[in-house]
Amino acid sequence: MAGVLGTWESDKSVAAQNVDGFMEAMGMAQRIAHMKDAFTKMTISRDGHNWTIYIESNRLPAPKTYNIKMGEEFDDVGMDGDTMKVVVNMEGDNKMVEKRDITRKNNPSAPPVQTIVTREVHGDVMKVTMTCKDQSMVYQMKRS
Repeated sequence: MAGVLGTWESDKSVAAQNVDGFMEAMGMAQRIAHMKDAFTKMTISRDGHNWTIYIESNRLPAPKTYNIKMGEEFDDVGMDGDTMKVVVNMEGDNKMVEKRDITRKNNPSAPPVQTIVTREVHGDVMKVTMTCKDQSMVYQMKRS
């Protein structure tokens, strides 16, 4: 499962696809420009069954560190205060799939919004696909 391990950063030489559609499906159309300007650096490491995902972004108030075990649900809070139930799994050596059930802070009684984040590695390129409802946003990261 070494394919996803390492440090990755946004590859701005390749334009993200369908940011508008994905953000609208998420109910966050007001953040489209915010998302298009995002730069992210992520480090994924592993020690036995324990995984650490460290994320820095110009769209986060501070870096975030997740210490997780594959297949075990954990709680998270988004940058806008929404709460999430998250489960991350590996599918083979080079594909990490993250399922998020998001409860909106401004509408907590509504059904959670589900997103799926798939990170698939081919050599030194990570293709990230974020799907909500019938809309997928795709962007690329490169090994740094």
